[in-house]
Amino acid sequence: MIHLDMTGRQVEITPALREFAEEKLTKLEKLLDGPIEAHVVLGIEKHRHFAEVQIKSKTGVFTGHQETGDLYASIREVADKLERQALKHKEKIQNHKHRQGPRDPKIAAAIEANATEEAGSSDD
Repeated sequence: MIHLDMTGRQVEITPALREFAEEKLTKLEKLLDGPIEAHVVLGIEKHRHFAEVQIKSKTGVFTGHQETGDLYASIREVADKLERQALKHKEKIQNHKHRQGPRDPKIAAAIEANATEEAGSSDD
């Protein structure tokens, strides 16, 4: 489930804008495996339309800012940016290498000696 907070700076948040932002951010919820909290700030300054999004999930916090000439394009581009961040984060988590073997050198030597004994006895 996505919890979406939206703030408008010099712009009114219409139901269409809210629905569009929610639709674009649901992909992130699937990528991040669980509920997310999203804070979206939309604003207009002269001819610049910008979207700032901060996503909080159980595995991390992702932020993005995009400025274009169209509010919908800004939302779309910042959602794509956050999707790339989430994919990169997910890959890092999946590729995280865990330590191989025991930490104590005595135990490691005993395991190695046991493995060579078994290999030697199976040759008979």
